[in-house]
Amino acid sequence: MHVPPSALLLATDLSARCDRALDRAAQLAAQWGARVVAATVAPDERAQEIRDDVLPLPAWARREPPAEAARRRLRRDLDDAGLAGAEAVVAHGASGPALLETARARDCGLIVVGIARNEAFQRPVVGSTIAWLARHSPLPVLVVHDRVRGPYRNLAAASDFSATAGRALEVAARLFPDALRYALVHGADAPRLGLIDNDRSRAALGAAAAEETRAAAAAHLDGLDLADAVRGRVERVVEPAEPVRLLDAWAAADGTDLVVLGSHGRSALSDMLLGSVAQRLLDTVDVDTLIVRRQG
Repeated sequence: MHVPPSALLLATDLSARCDRALDRAAQLAAQWGARVVAATVAPDERAQEIRDDVLPLPAWARREPPAEAARRRLRRDLDDAGLAGAEAVVAHGASGPALLETARARDCGLIVVGIARNEAFQRPVVGSTIAWLARHSPLPVLVVHDRVRGPYRNLAAASDFSATAGRALEVAARLFPDALRYALVHGADAPRLGLIDNDRSRAALGAAAAEETRAAAAAHLDGLDLADAVRGRVERVVEPAEPVRLLDAWAAADGTDLVVLGSHGRSALSDMLLGSVAQRLLDTVDVDTLIVRRQG
């Protein structure tokens, strides 16, 4: 991938939930001197025709083809965001493949998407398009939750010390080399911890597991391709805690503005899963999230 990207794809469904993604795309484009390609997938024209047959409109009503309406709205949103020079693309077909093909055809190095929200529970909702892109896109995917308050300065990378997690941190460090802080966050697994009812023994087991894992974290970082300036700013956060809860707590306590996840792509067990921990992190952590799929 070219770093920084010469172009990025903003994937939008033209709803209000994508406004923050639009603002972040504009900020990143200015930071990197990159061009923006904004893409939306046109509604099915046949469905529109059926609805018009069932629920006819008065003769004076404007009958605009769905693709033309989508292009007009997309162009309006881009102009309002100060992105008059951005390219507006209306794609067709299944959303995930259509967006990825658009990104490939225009040599984009990053896909920026918005996220839905379940109003009943006030938690983010990962849509099927995001999940598909996370499993299949060779390009990093940035899922935007928050308002733009400036460039990303405080990154936290979830890590199980795998090659996938390592590549995710490497990509994030290349995209955002000027971040003030990086954290490698790993929940040290002590599987017998819950079976011990003695507080002192439980603490000793947790401490031993954490110490062993800190050594593994250091070895993992030593093997990564990181610039020296970045390597010196990586903090190792290793605690005897469940990984998803730990990263969520760290992000809240440390003011993290970007979480970094490695995606395993198609699972050996099921091509519907990202990987259980990555999926739960994406569903739970309410911070902008960069998803980097493993190579191959």
